[in-house]
Order: sequence, then structure tokens, then C-alpha cells
Amino acid sequence: MEWCNGTELFNMSIEVVGTGGCTPEGSLTYNNVSGVYEFCDGSGWLEIPGVVVDPSINFLDSGKNEVGTTTTTYNSIGFGTAKDDRIVAVAISYRKTASSTMASPLNSVTIGGVSATQAIAAAASQRTASSIWYANVPSGTTGTIVLNSPDAIASAISVYRLIDVSSSTPNDTDSSGSTGTVNTLSNTVNIQDKGVGVCSAANANDTDTINWSGTGITKNTNIQNAASNDHQHSSALVVNSGASAANRTYTASWSGGEYSSQVCSVWR
Repeated sequence: MEWCNGTELFNMSIEVVGTGGCTPEGSLTYNNVSGVYEFCDGSGWLEIPGVVVDPSINFLDSGKNEVGTTTTTYNSIGFGTAKDDRIVAVAISYRKTASSTMASPLNSVTIGGVSATQAIAAAASQRTASSIWYANVPSGTTGTIVLNSPDAIASAISVYRLIDVSSSTPNDTDSSGSTGTVNTLSNTVNIQDKGVGVCSAANANDTDTINWSGTGITKNTNIQNAASNDHQHSSALVVNSGASAANRTYTASWSGGEYSSQVCSVWR
């Protein structure tokens, strides 16, 4: 049995993906675990060689809350087009209302009513903290994101849609935080071929724009939270368009600020 991808014919009996029967015969499905298309021949699934779907990532939405609360609700946040394997990742920065003390880790996050998993978190010795949370949210184009914290916090979020990743679990993460005044922070992660990811950074007492550098990184947000809970949040998406895995360093920089934090998480 052969299959044509529009350019050439492939022998579909090269690899049996699963046995024990499949229905209906002749159906085509995408296996988001292995990243390949599979064809049902009536007795089992056959991998279709030459058809591999690469992951993709899109920046969707952002928001901020300048009032210190222990439960922060962001309503009507864009999740993008629904898809069974859609991962919604949220980059979060926050600062404790009692601004001279260290921000505690978040208790939990829900995305579209789905309990989210924390990929990575970092906190400065005082004031700011950054984290990335994610969940498989297959339905709905908008939804609510809720942050639950043991402290009253001011916060900011950036929201991303990932599809066709081989696993919802990140393949690498990194974090960093400062104890005083610094102008840069960096994270290094091993990003796989065609891998995608999110980075997030925050600093306190700074109105300067946060900039990003590194191969394949694109800045998406720069949000200033004002008043007594002032801190700055910025996020960026990363893509490895190359054909091989690489250790990549992503750097956030600014001209002032203190008590900074940065996190990165990548998927394949």
C-alpha cells in the first residue's frame, strides 16, 4: 500500500504504529504524541512517512491587575482557535503588595477552568516573581485565567497558544533572579529542532522598557504596573527554526531596576 504526499509515493507498511484494529478503515489521524500522521488499514494504524507536523506558537493576549488581591481573575482572555491538543501557556509576573518583602509562590492557576501546571518559577530576594503555567485547553476561543496567591499581589500576564507539540510537558526550563540592582538576566535552555517556547521577566521600581536578545526570540509584551506595587513585566516567544537541537541563551535587559526575575520554558 502506498500514499502520495503530492510529490512522491511512500510505502505505508514501513512501520505499524498500533495493532488490535482501528476504525473506520481508510481513516487518517494525526498523532500529536509522535508528531506524525497515521492511516487505518482496518487492522492497525500505519505511520505515513514524510508527513510530520512541527509545533507552532502564537502570542494571544495580555492583561494586568494593579490592585493587590489574593485571588486575581482575568476575564475574556483570548485562547485562539480551539484544537484537541491546544496548550495555553501563561507567563506571569507579580509583586507582593507589601513591596519590601519576598513574593511567595502562587498556590494555583486555572486556565479556562482547567487546573494548570507550573513549568518554572523564579523570585528575586525581594519584591518580584515570575512563573510560567500551562494547561491543555481543547475548547473555547476565550476564557478566564485565575491566579491564587497566599499574598496580596499586583500582577501581569501574557498568554500563548501552542499546538502540535509532542508532549504538554516542557522538555527544558531555566530560571534566574537577582538580589539587587542589575541590568540583565539570562536563561539557557536546550531547545529541540523546531522547538518553541516562552520567556518572561520582571523587575521592580523601573519604568524602562525591557528588551530581549537571543537567537529566535521575539518580544511580545512590556507592561508597567504602577502605584505602590510598581513592577514591569515582559514576555517573548522563542522558536528554533533549525534542523537540530541547540543550547540557546535568552537575555532580558533594561537600563535600571532592581530585584528582577526571569524564566524560560520550551516544548517540542
